[in-house]
Amino acid sequence: MSADFFQPGRTYTDSDRGTDWAFRVDHITTCPETGERAALGWRHFYGVWEPYAYHTDDWDLHQLVGHTEVTEGSEEKASASAATVTPDTPEPLLVSRFDVAIEPAPEEEPVLTIGAIAEDGRPVALLLDVETRAKVARWLGSTA
Repeated sequence: MSADFFQPGRTYTDSDRGTDWAFRVDHITTCPETGERAALGWRHFYGVWEPYAYHTDDWDLHQLVGHTEVTEGSEEKASASAATVTPDTPEPLLVSRFDVAIEPAPEEEPVLTIGAIAEDGRPVALLLDVETRAKVARWLGSTA
């Protein structure tokens, strides 16, 4: 039986390898208001890994354009040469405390630094460029 949405611990990529797009799913969450699912993980595109979320509508589109699971053990893995895709999914780093937000000086790159502490006590620095800050602001704007 095929899945009806992205699955945690799995990595997806272009079935024809026409691009370097890949998406490694770390977690599935749901909107508390609508119940819409979102897959949280890491997207690889244009040579860069970035944190990313795909929603239910995105799943339908991915099936339409032929994205394929390439996680170790899937049927496609044997024919997939996904050197840039890491099939092993580490445990997500859970951040439970945010301590400081540091605005950049005018002469520095416009990157906001957020200092946080993971649940296991490790320090975490989130570096948000202008585009990412705008994306987060849009997300927070719908819940504020």
